Amino acid sequence: AGYIGAHMVRFMCDRGWDVVVVDDLSTGHREAVDPRARLFVCSLENQRRLEAILQEIRPHVVLHFAAKAVVAESLRHPWKYWHTNVHGTLHLLLSMQKAGVSRLVFSSSCAVYGPAQSIPIRETHPLQPEHPYGETKLACERMIHAFAQETGLRAIVLRYFNVAGCCGDPRLRERHEPETHLFPNLLDAALHGHTFVLHGTTHPTKDGSAVRDFIHVLDLAEAHYLAAKRTDELAKGEVRTFNLGSGTGLSVREAIRLVERITQRTIQVKESPPRAGDPSVLVADATAWRQWSGQPAAMRSPEAMVRDMWRAWRA
Repeated sequence: AGYIGAHMVRFMCDRGWDVVVVDDLSTGHREAVDPRARLFVCSLENQRRLEAILQEIRPHVVLHFAAKAVVAESLRHPWKYWHTNVHGTLHLLLSMQKAGVSRLVFSSSCAVYGPAQSIPIRETHPLQPEHPYGETKLACERMIHAFAQETGLRAIVLRYFNVAGCCGDPRLRERHEPETHLFPNLLDAALHGHTFVLHGTTHPTKDGSAVRDFIHVLDLAEAHYLAAKRTDELAKGEVRTFNLGSGTGLSVREAIRLVERITQRTIQVKESPPRAGDPSVLVADATAWRQWSGQPAAMRSPEAMVRDMWRAWRA
């Protein structure tokens, strides 16, 4: 029922899959769930209920998006992140095992890498997360590997960088509270005249602002769809890990200018010190995904992301 998951549900329903959603609606939105899907309101912390759902449905493959995912919040409340992200994933894996479900696609993050030692970042980059959010994602990855080794689970781990865009339906736009993502805040500033806070202006980049790699949410859904289908090709106990990104960086100042150009509105900017845990540059090397899947991870441009989001915001 969250931003990425809701796009994924619609994408798979459009392609004829029978989709079941499990979400506690703590941060997601019931109206974002495609009416063609069946919704169970359940937390991953409720293992007994989760087991009952999986044993009733016995899905072919599970796509696991559920997590707390705000870096700043993870620094303030680290235990909450360990409990929800790691404990919740353990409950899911145990419930899958009891139901005889052996295929998993897991949403991980570039946060597992920490400070970039080389650009673009490959899957072989050292894993040194700098905050509890990244640490919990890495812990989940390692748990999946251990579980696969013991039970024969087939899993694909997708480490994605920054996600933006929308299908155009305002019910599926990003709606986090508080909102920490770049493009939703820029569009909100453009639509309502709010001041946008630019965190960090002295990064060692071309314009002093942080540089990020953005992938359109529909490209991300396409990648998850391909991964879900191809879990059948994995050997028992095999886990494959891939970066998903465009391979190109966009600075925050470039993003501001892009939004101003597409919305035809001026954004008031207030400069501020960088946030804790914010790396200067994060750009993906998605070569491994392209070679394995036969498709690039990112096919839509930043311009397309902003135009699609602006259409949803105005609606």
